[in-house]
Amino acid sequence: MLRREGKKEEEAKGAPGWMVTYGDLMSLLLTFFVLIASFSSIELAKFKQAIGSFLGALGVLESDRGRITYSETFVSYQSSLNRSLKQLSWYIYREGLQNMVSVYKSKEGVRIRIGNPLLFELGRAEVKPKAREFLREIAFMLADLPCEVIVEGHTDDLPIHTDKFPSNWELSAVRAVNVVKVLMEYGIPPSRLAAVGYGEFRPLKPNDSEQHRAMNRRAEILIRWPEEAHE
Repeated sequence: MLRREGKKEEEAKGAPGWMVTYGDLMSLLLTFFVLIASFSSIELAKFKQAIGSFLGALGVLESDRGRITYSETFVSYQSSLNRSLKQLSWYIYREGLQNMVSVYKSKEGVRIRIGNPLLFELGRAEVKPKAREFLREIAFMLADLPCEVIVEGHTDDLPIHTDKFPSNWELSAVRAVNVVKVLMEYGIPPSRLAAVGYGEFRPLKPNDSEQHRAMNRRAEILIRWPEEAHE
């Protein structure tokens, strides 16, 4: 009898069997969640890398703890711009402008490339009525966004010699300014606008055929975020 009671007393001092099993289960669950967290970190890094490559612009800032986080404001603006670009793409398709307008991302931002036949008569700088409608769509798309809008004028290498346009420099610059004025009329603040004329010196293609010259005669609208939008 004494031996049996001693044995029972000795067993009572140890942890119950179910508690040992429970502890093992908790250890497994902890290991599982650590693995999940590590996978999430990898995916988050990939996500940040993908966001960073968009438009070649990184909306990041360095926190006090040394962690890199994305500006919520920048991500919000980027989302709004994406929605607007989808609407613009639909407008281009609806109006049958696919052969004259293209939208693409570059390291500077988003570029809208417009062929001169849509915008101007040959050798002239006045914006066509049809082009004004298209520029109105762009202005409405960008009116509520804090992005900078830079209009670039480009020509082919055929020389122009008129009283108004002594060279392609003047022609491309005045064309860019006139596009900027239309965007101003439709609500984009002048502080966010700029115009630059490149003449024939930034061609897309060699000026060795009429087809290539037609491609070089164009205007480009660069949509670029200001630095403070990344912070």
